[in-house]
Amino acid sequence: MTRKNGGYSLIELIVIIAILGIIAVGSIIGLGMINGKPADQCANALKMTLTSHRLSTMGKNEESTYMEIYMESDGSVWIKEVLDGVPTVSKACDKGVSVSYHVRGTDDANMVPLSPGGTALKIGFNRSNGSFRAGCGDNIEYLRISKATHSFKLTFFNLTGKVLLERE
Repeated sequence: MTRKNGGYSLIELIVIIAILGIIAVGSIIGLGMINGKPADQCANALKMTLTSHRLSTMGKNEESTYMEIYMESDGSVWIKEVLDGVPTVSKACDKGVSVSYHVRGTDDANMVPLSPGGTALKIGFNRSNGSFRAGCGDNIEYLRISKATHSFKLTFFNLTGKVLLERE
């Protein structure tokens, strides 16, 4: 007489649990990367805009050339570039990305966040050497851009006007 065994062995159950564990860990890591992607895109957009604006300023009238970074009421971050008095507006990032800046000479805990309807961060460059213009970004040490577990630091070099993007 033959007996049929319709169940699973202990080894088969352990293998299935291990496979499910690997899939779960992979999806959690992937979800974290997806959630932080907007911060990465925003940091890169801000760096590229600052760099191109600095270069554009060197060939324009300094007084009518500046840029503003501000947050709209929906929480999205926008960049307004003014070159020779002509404004252009572009979206840097969608809502949910936190952008704040640190004023040179203050405690690291004193970050100033961009807030909906709040004051825009105005940045300008000197035409002669590309450094940050007095009263127009020269007091900013760095910007911090973050969402979920992703955080980026955009450091401003006052004397040269260059910016450095680092992941924190």
